[in-house]
Amino acid sequence: MPSCWLQHAEAVGIDAERLAAARLAAARSSSISEALESAARSLTGPAAVELAPGLAALIRRGVGLNTKVGTARFIKGLASRLGQDLKPAAPQLLKPLLSAIRNENSGAVKRTYAGAAAAIAVRSVSDKRQDKFIADAVSSYGAVAMPIEPYILQQQPQQGAVANPDATPMSVDESFAADDASRQAGGLLLRELLRESGDTFSKHASQVLPVAFLATHDESSSVSSAWSAVWSEGCPSEPAALRLHTAELAGLIA
Repeated sequence: MPSCWLQHAEAVGIDAERLAAARLAAARSSSISEALESAARSLTGPAAVELAPGLAALIRRGVGLNTKVGTARFIKGLASRLGQDLKPAAPQLLKPLLSAIRNENSGAVKRTYAGAAAAIAVRSVSDKRQDKFIADAVSSYGAVAMPIEPYILQQQPQQGAVANPDATPMSVDESFAADDASRQAGGLLLRELLRESGDTFSKHASQVLPVAFLATHDESSSVSSAWSAVWSEGCPSEPAALRLHTAELAGLIA
């Protein structure tokens, strides 16, 4: 959002994020938005791949909330419709989107960028690249896999607990010093991935949910808010999720 909008919003006591949301709601019903949606529906895979450098440039250098959000929504629409036909352009689009999520000031724009990146990760990349996308989002919080400690193996499971045979205990690397923006970005990406494809998220739940639980208690409100959404939307029952992921959580809170 341009600084003048922020200044005027603050001067009259209007929350900047609410103002941004109102502007985006108005933009959705505009003729320009309709034209972009129509264009996205008309593009073939090869045409979209040819257009990718220009879209990536708009993500990097676009100015104004409507331009940024419009570009991200256009990309998301392409991924949703073209799927694997967009695969050749996926790396070229993902790189600026992931960078922009960390560097953008507006929460509304961050979320829209995350939605576009998640759509590409779900529909337009290989399984290996999808796994890396999720692992990178998790590691943005400083979480790493660790060997199972003997004392964890010796613990008796709680009554009613169901052991996860694929459990991989996690630990937070204390030397990892990600800033708030990077830690928030990981949560935003995983929340949008969950909303884009519950099945994809479920395959990686044991990797994501323990870190999400830890991150809900982060001192930064922006970080905890992003990861709280992952935790609350990713597990229908908190007690059951805590029992299921006991081994992973043990490393995180030890």
